Amino acid sequence: MDLRPDINVIAQVELKYEQNKGIAQWLFTSLDPMTMEETDDFMQGILTISSGSNVGNVTYDICLRESLPQGTEIHNRAAIKFDDQATIMTPDWINVIDGIAPESHITVCEMVNDSTAAINISARDDLSGPWRYDVMAQYGIDAEWEVAATHVPCDSMAQIRVYEGINQGFYVVLTDSAGNVENKTALREYSLDYFSPNADTELAINISKGWTWVSHNQNDVVGIEQLPNAVQRVVSFDGETIRDSHFGMTGNIHELQATQLYKVMSNQETKLQCGGKLFNSTFKPIPLEAGWNWIGYPMHGTLSINDALIRLQANEEDCIVGQDGSAVFHDGMWIGTLTQLEPGKGYMLHVGEAQTLKLNDTKVNISQPMSSKTARKVEEWQVDIHRYPNVMPIIADLYDGNFPVNDDETYALAAFCGNECRGVAQQVQNHWMMNVVGHSGEHITFLVLKQGNNGMVKAQESVTMEQQLIGSLQHPLALHIGESSAIEETGASILRVFPTMATQNVTVDAGGSNIDHLFLINNKGQTVMEYENIDSGMTLDVSSLSDGVYVVNVILNGNSVSTKIVKQTK
Repeated sequence: MDLRPDINVIAQVELKYEQNKGIAQWLFTSLDPMTMEETDDFMQGILTISSGSNVGNVTYDICLRESLPQGTEIHNRAAIKFDDQATIMTPDWINVIDGIAPESHITVCEMVNDSTAAINISARDDLSGPWRYDVMAQYGIDAEWEVAATHVPCDSMAQIRVYEGINQGFYVVLTDSAGNVENKTALREYSLDYFSPNADTELAINISKGWTWVSHNQNDVVGIEQLPNAVQRVVSFDGETIRDSHFGMTGNIHELQATQLYKVMSNQETKLQCGGKLFNSTFKPIPLEAGWNWIGYPMHGTLSINDALIRLQANEEDCIVGQDGSAVFHDGMWIGTLTQLEPGKGYMLHVGEAQTLKLNDTKVNISQPMSSKTARKVEEWQVDIHRYPNVMPIIADLYDGNFPVNDDETYALAAFCGNECRGVAQQVQNHWMMNVVGHSGEHITFLVLKQGNNGMVKAQESVTMEQQLIGSLQHPLALHIGESSAIEETGASILRVFPTMATQNVTVDAGGSNIDHLFLINNKGQTVMEYENIDSGMTLDVSSLSDGVYVVNVILNGNSVSTKIVKQTK
């Protein structure tokens, strides 16, 4: 190889192959063009720094045995030697025999602007690994499929041209690093019905007698005067309006926003009729603060909770609550008794960090199933979810002695305030989940019904009604089946816990009665303090505890009594 004029040498290359050893050897020699002898000028070598030509490579092809199984690794490395210098060994280079096609599906499709959508995928290939993908698009239900994007790296989102007012669908075809192409039928993995605020919609919101959590899906606000006359009160996260017999609707809520939850109290069943332009959720995300948010569902159709919140950056134990169920985020999906979000309803969403929520305005054809079961029906346990404005979701484990109970064919669990049933639990992934309705500060006890036993048995523990999640999937509230079947609270009148807002000490006084057991429980259902056989009372040092709400649970004269305290730092 004549390398002149860049380098004044002739490169001589010799190849030797030892078939019995499987070793190929290349020998490079720099020859003087005048003498065709090996040059003595080290500055005129093939790999000379002065010329910038200090990189070289060799390539080869190899035929493999046909009997090698999929996943077989082929290891290669080279030994490099310059003149009389020590040999340099390169790292192993590994090739994998891969004749298996990869797998993929679309996970996200979101609008970037009024003409472009971004698509992200989930790609899997266990051998050579995912490489790139193509996006196929169908602009119209019966339209021909066409290529919308090609050779998109698997770690990138594809930018796709979309059109307003057209029902368009997409699927992706993945290629792995060995060149295997996914064998996929031309079927929609994602459907996008992108519309402007000019799309017409009508919505009839059912309002029950009592309290109903509502939202709407209108692009324009709904004036407070549009509410039916039966509506007596409207409460938002930071406001309230009440119907006055002389002045009408009076308060600081003048209009209903599509992205907000409103708790509406009515003296009879009625409907709120909304008509106009559909809310454009594509470009109007919902701002979320860390903690609880009162959100609306301004969509034109029902979606499963996993599909509706697919764009939410959810963390473990984030929680969403509706009047008819609740769910928590765990291991990449929402789990609970709330399985879908519906137009006209509102929800409370707890997130660990501030962000914006873009609701999924596309239809997802691939959806993970929810894991929940219908609660065992007990005729005398009837819950009116509209009687009270507030909901407290609970995740609990039930124990019969030292043994956990998750057989909902044999056991049933419910929450009570006095003699009134406030919630019935369902089995979800071996935990008991329920919504408890009521007013903040109420004393909530739990009853257990065991098949074959006469009467109901009271759990030893109780909680105070508050608007937050009690327990979690990792640390559920522990409920132990007691021996008393009485529903009425006894012993509460002689128990005093003070102060209810403390920085250093909290005193528990049982009025001279012996305390069998005392628990201090945090808002995750975890016991942070525990004492037994206390004469009359004691003082708890709470100075080292984190700020927040705690439940003081006392077993007194065979009965469970609880009250709430707040730990706050000065």
